[in-house]
Amino acid sequence: MHNGMIPEFQKIRLLILNLVSPDIYVRMSGSTDSEHVFALFLHLLGKERRQSDYEISAADLTQTIEA
Repeated sequence: MHNGMIPEFQKIRLLILNLVSPDIYVRMSGSTDSEHVFALFLHLLGKERRQSDYEISAADLTQTIEA
């Protein structure tokens, strides 16, 4: 859960949508910044399997925040 506001979200909204895979995109139902960032996180999480689940989650969350 994201309990804040992503600065200038409207400027990066389309960039996020262009990064997520179609199977994640079709499951999006809202327009909030939280949902978009979570969709990007799910996309990155599903891209590849590396180390343990915790290492994958941490690396993908970091990549999501940096994107």
